[in-house]
Amino acid sequence: MTALRRTSSVLLALLLAFAWQSVPTASSDRADRADAAERNGLRGDYYLSSGAGRFDFAEHKATIVDPAIEPADLNPVFKLLTGREDDVTVRWTGRIAPKYSETYTFSMVGDNGYRLWIDGRPVIDHWVDDWDREQVGVPIALQAGRKYDIKIEYFEHYGGANLRLRWQSPSQAKEIVPVGALFLPEGHDPPGPESAAVGASGTSVTLDFAEDLAALPAGAHDKLVVMVSGTAWPARSARLRRGDPSVVELTLAHAVPKQAGDNVRASYDGRGGITLAGGDPLPKYDLAAVVNGSDHTIRTRWAKDVDRYDPLPEYPRPQLARSSWRSLNGVWQFAAAGPGEAPPFGRDLAERIVVPYPVESLLSGLQRHEERMFYRRTFTVPRDWKVRGKSGDRLLLHLDAVDWESIVYVNGKQVGTHKGGYDRFTVDVTDALRRHGAQELVVAVYDPTDQGRQPLGKQRLNPGGIMYTPASGIWQPVWMEPVPRTRVESPATVPDVPGQALKVTVDGTPGATAVVTARAGRRVVGRVSGPTGAELAYCCSASSRA
Repeated sequence: MTALRRTSSVLLALLLAFAWQSVPTASSDRADRADAAERNGLRGDYYLSSGAGRFDFAEHKATIVDPAIEPADLNPVFKLLTGREDDVTVRWTGRIAPKYSETYTFSMVGDNGYRLWIDGRPVIDHWVDDWDREQVGVPIALQAGRKYDIKIEYFEHYGGANLRLRWQSPSQAKEIVPVGALFLPEGHDPPGPESAAVGASGTSVTLDFAEDLAALPAGAHDKLVVMVSGTAWPARSARLRRGDPSVVELTLAHAVPKQAGDNVRASYDGRGGITLAGGDPLPKYDLAAVVNGSDHTIRTRWAKDVDRYDPLPEYPRPQLARSSWRSLNGVWQFAAAGPGEAPPFGRDLAERIVVPYPVESLLSGLQRHEERMFYRRTFTVPRDWKVRGKSGDRLLLHLDAVDWESIVYVNGKQVGTHKGGYDRFTVDVTDALRRHGAQELVVAVYDPTDQGRQPLGKQRLNPGGIMYTPASGIWQPVWMEPVPRTRVESPATVPDVPGQALKVTVDGTPGATAVVTARAGRRVVGRVSGPTGAELAYCCSASSRA
C-alpha cells in the first residue's frame, strides 16, 4: 500500500506539473494576444489653418486615435483639441483591410472638403468648400486580408462639421467602413487604453489596458476623466475588474445618452498615482476614443404619463370638426421589411409599436431606425355610421404624417399611396371594406433618410450637432371618419381688408353648391353661395359687424 501510495503521489505530481506548464496564465495569454493583435482605428492629426479659408495644415495641435470616419459632429472635438471650431484641418493615416478580394468603391460625404488615398493612389479629391454632397471614388481592386495604406485629409471652414467614409463591393453592402477594418500606422502605438466603451445602461465605462494595473489609489475615479461632447462627465467610483486587473470599471454619476454618439473620450493626466502591476506609472493619455454603447435616452417628466393604448386622444383637426370620428392611435403590429417584400396580409407580426411615434423614438417602444417597415392592425366600423358601398356614407382614413413613402392596404387591397413626410393624406377606403366584422389595415413605409434624395430637413442616420435623429414611419395621428357623399373637403379663406370682404374657396364634391354663412355670435349676419372650387366673396358691412 505504501509503494502504491508513493507511485500515485509521483504520478499526481507529474500530472500537476504538466498541467501547470500547459495552461497559460491570464496575464501571459493577454500578452500573447497583445503581441499578435494590432490596434484598430486611424491616427488623427489635428491642425489649425494659417488663416480664414486657407485650408492648409499650418499648426499641429493634437494627435489622437479615431476609431472610424463617421463623426456626425466634429465641432466639439475641434474645440477640445485645437481651441476653435472653424478653419481646422485634419489628416487621418493608417491601414485598411478588406474582407473580400474584389473591386471596392469608396464614397464620402461631409461638411466641408475632403480627399482620400488608398495604397498611395488618389481615390476621391473633393477639396471644395461645400457641404453634404456625396462623392463617389474611382473603383479600386483590393485583396482580402491585406492591409493597404489609407490617408484622408479634411478641412472645416465654418459652421457645421461632419465626415463619413463608406465602401461597397459586389459582396459588401454599402456601409460606413467599420473600425475592425482600420488599423493604426505601423509603429504608432500611443499610450492609453487599447479599447474603451460605455455600457448599455450609460452609467459605466470600461477602460481595457494592455498591461495589468496595481490596486487603484483613492480618488482614481477623479483622475480617469470621461468627456462627453467636450464636457467632463463625473464618475462615482473606479475599480479593477475581478479576475482581470488590466480592465478599469468606472461608475458614472449620470448616464451618458445614446444620442451623444461618438463624442465620448477618456483622458488621464499622469498625475493620479495610478501604476502598472510592475510598478511603473500609468502613462498620460489624451482623448482616447470611447465606443458609446449606451441605450439611455433622456426623457421628459411627461413621458411616463403617455397611455400607449390611447395616445394623443384629442380631436386631430379642430378647424374642420365633425362629430363622428375614431382614433386609430395605439399599439399596432410591426415588422422590418426588405426590398420587394410582400405585405403581411392575414398574419400577425412579431413586434409591437405605439402609433403615432417615430420608430426611432423612445415612446414608440422600439427606438431604432428601419428603412423599410410594415405596420398592421385591425379595426371595426361602428354600425351607426351607416357606411355603405353605393348608397351610404363614405369612410375616410386620415394619416396625418408618414415619413416618407407609404402604401396603404385595407383587407389586402391597395387603397392609396403617398410620398412626403410632413403632410396629411386621406384615402377613401369604403370600397375595400368587408360587410361585417374586423377590417385589416396594413401600411408599408420606406424612408431612406439621408441615403435618399427626398426632402428631409436636418434628419440624419448619424445625427449630431445641428443634425437630429430621423422621424421615420407613422409619426402623426391616424384616424377615420364617416362623411356624406356630398361634402366639404377643406375651406380656404383670404381677408380683403381694403375691400372689407372675406374671400372663401370651398374645396368639396365637384358640381356641388357651397354655402358660406357668417355669424356674429349666434346671429346670422350674412350668407353667400356658389359652386365648390370657386372663389366666393362675402362683404362685411358695418351693420353685420355690429
